[in-house]
Amino acid sequence: MQKLSHRKKRNLGLVYEFLTREVTTAVVGGAKNRAAAALDIMAEHLSEGCPLYPELSLHRQVMGTRGVSERLARRIVDELKAAGIRSSAQRSTLEAAKTSLIHEMNKTLGQDVFDRYRIPNYTAHASIGILMNRGLDGRMDEGVELARVEDHLMGFLTSVAESGPQYDPDASLYAYRTAVNLFEQEYGKELSQPQSDLLREYVKVSLGGNAAPFERMFEKQRTNLREVLRARRSDDAFTSDADMAKRLDEAILEIESLLPDQTDESVEQLLLFHNLKMEIES
Repeated sequence: MQKLSHRKKRNLGLVYEFLTREVTTAVVGGAKNRAAAALDIMAEHLSEGCPLYPELSLHRQVMGTRGVSERLARRIVDELKAAGIRSSAQRSTLEAAKTSLIHEMNKTLGQDVFDRYRIPNYTAHASIGILMNRGLDGRMDEGVELARVEDHLMGFLTSVAESGPQYDPDASLYAYRTAVNLFEQEYGKELSQPQSDLLREYVKVSLGGNAAPFERMFEKQRTNLREVLRARRSDDAFTSDADMAKRLDEAILEIESLLPDQTDESVEQLLLFHNLKMEIES
């Protein structure tokens, strides 16, 4: 019987958990440089647009799915295997990206970062990784071992989670302060209260918090900014200058198309529209 293998260093769900815990531990211990280094690794290797992001996103979606029917659990298990098969054409790229991530973590945080923390529901994380990797290079003689992996994951999916979405408050606070500093350094302005509120909710979502408050705040601010810009369209500065009027019209159209899709780009755009509003009103 073929033994199914699992390598935790290449399991992106586990790697994400290791890194978020490293941020929290470093912040609590006053090691701000170490916390910043862990956040930089996450941004460079695991953020949207990176080769590893789709696999991590699917992994986290499955881990966040609990209390479903056996029928839906089976469909999720089948989708994990199918996702692995679909990604087979990119296998060399994905493996190279994982190797680069592991190397960066070993070099920056130390090799023991992969052994330093106890991760809840470790076996569920491992099952997800095995099923996706099995989709890439599965063997017919895996037999009973594969059935056990699938059975465990289905049990996890059909069980009810003990609590709702959680995020690390300390990691969230440090990540928020880091994001504020980066934005203010790049654009040379202190954040207004609405900008700070939006950024704070976005950081919470990025570290595992509930997305609903962020989405409500994003939409409320987007609507308010759109109405303010529309009202300012009749100001003398725009009615007397066709070029400025055209730019404002383009800005209004752009803000109307913004969506609270929880990406760095959408949040940065809304923050910049706040800057535009302040410039017009000054």
